[in-house]
Amino acid sequence: MAGVVQDVPGQSGAVERATEVIAAELKLHLGEIRAAWLAQATDRGLLRQLNAGDVEREADLVLRVWFDFVVREHAEETLMQVQWVAQRSVLAGRSIEDTLALFLTMRDVCRERLLAALGGDGHQIGEVLPQFEELSQRLMVRLAVGCAEERERLTRERMRALVEAGMLLTAEQRLDVILQKIVDLSRSIVGAHYAALAALDEHGAITQLVTSGVDPEMHARIAVLPTGRGILGMALRGPLRLPDVTCDPRALGFPPNHPVMHSFLGVPIASRGKVYGNLYLTEKYDGGEFSAEDETLVATFASQAAAAIQNARSFENLRLLEESRLRERQHSELLQRVIAAQEEERKRVARELHDHTGQSLTSLIIGLRTLDSVQSVEEVRAAIREMRAHAGQALEELHHLAFELRPSVLDDLGLVAALQRYAEDFGRRTGVRMEVELDPPEGARLAPAVEIALYRIVQEALTNVAKHAEAKTASVLLHLRGSSLLLIIEDDGKGFEVPDFAQSEGKHFGLMGMQERVNLLGGKLTVESSPGSGTTVYVEVPLVAPA
Repeated sequence: MAGVVQDVPGQSGAVERATEVIAAELKLHLGEIRAAWLAQATDRGLLRQLNAGDVEREADLVLRVWFDFVVREHAEETLMQVQWVAQRSVLAGRSIEDTLALFLTMRDVCRERLLAALGGDGHQIGEVLPQFEELSQRLMVRLAVGCAEERERLTRERMRALVEAGMLLTAEQRLDVILQKIVDLSRSIVGAHYAALAALDEHGAITQLVTSGVDPEMHARIAVLPTGRGILGMALRGPLRLPDVTCDPRALGFPPNHPVMHSFLGVPIASRGKVYGNLYLTEKYDGGEFSAEDETLVATFASQAAAAIQNARSFENLRLLEESRLRERQHSELLQRVIAAQEEERKRVARELHDHTGQSLTSLIIGLRTLDSVQSVEEVRAAIREMRAHAGQALEELHHLAFELRPSVLDDLGLVAALQRYAEDFGRRTGVRMEVELDPPEGARLAPAVEIALYRIVQEALTNVAKHAEAKTASVLLHLRGSSLLLIIEDDGKGFEVPDFAQSEGKHFGLMGMQERVNLLGGKLTVESSPGSGTTVYVEVPLVAPA
């Protein structure tokens, strides 16, 4: 060893000579030092969390960092390497003590190697060993400071991510979106491959499982909701952190097609004693286990998540309440409209009876009275023919009125025949040329509610044509389209500005009545019109089998 020190050119002073001796000895026995470090680190339990491949890489890393620090302590590359080791250790969840223990073990191995090489040379030992201890101390300080700085930086980043995650949750009101954000954000906060949220109902049963990190195809293949037993059930009682979930005796195993998972962190999502679900995270990116800091962060985030879920459910309950109130208002308005429509129909029937049938019957009564004064047979016959005509007209008017109220052909032969007859009768009475195209074969029957609703819609639409459109041509088309019926009533009249039904304030009873009938069938009504362009009414309703 003495010769080694003397042969180093260009060095001056005891520190430089000692450093050269240390570097030369390390370089000469790298293999032996590495093997001795592996043995001691294993005996001290420092490598128990690593697999065989990781153990070998860890040995190479610690030896390289130690050697580079001895040879080029102040080189930028060396300092960056030490800082990288500190960052890697913190991200892996390794404590500062555990990180330093790896390098302290290397210090012990190198010290033994140096003492063996120096033998009993007290002068060499007195020169080299203090410098070795000084180098070791400076490396430990740099590692400790680097770990502390990295931990502080990571804590700041995680707290910032936690605050941002909380803000993202509070900005959302849709429950399904919030649940997905919870699992996505929790993964990013602690660096996990997988996350899942088991949402609970008011009885504590799992109703929904939201995942992150699992692709939709894998999720579909698993297709089994957890029951909340075993490890998952334990996490409902409080945070649970496991290095390997597969080795825990409480684990019930994974369902078929489930990805393999080891490290586990589960926390309840709870607020004020009410549990909304469980948040599970597995498989840290670095392959290690979740740390106490991870648990604290996720537990804090779970509290924010509970508040967000509670707010979303409150918002959803409020929305449902508003919808219920709106339906009640609409039901009340509909009832009022039905009553008003019934009254209008009664008025119309009364006018029809008074203006037409009443006059015909009056003429018949007058004709009967004139028979008392008739002298000849021919005059009696003429009076009878006139009374027969009045009676026939009254009967026809009654038939027409009965057909308007409820055509028997609709009950007897179905919608197609009833529409065909109504269109023909409408064209004959109004002079409007009718075009009819009805796809369903005549005699085909639909559910009674569908038939009467579509018939009344056609009736109302053509009544509007007669009253307002001044049309020359109108058409009625009924088509089967998949599982729906499409009804189109069109005219070439003067058209009108289509109103907003919600803002009509009691006007446009006919259009509103059509809308309500379509709504009851779960269909869709569209009215297209503009002044001078005619009107088209589209009705699409689901095809329902006869009851």
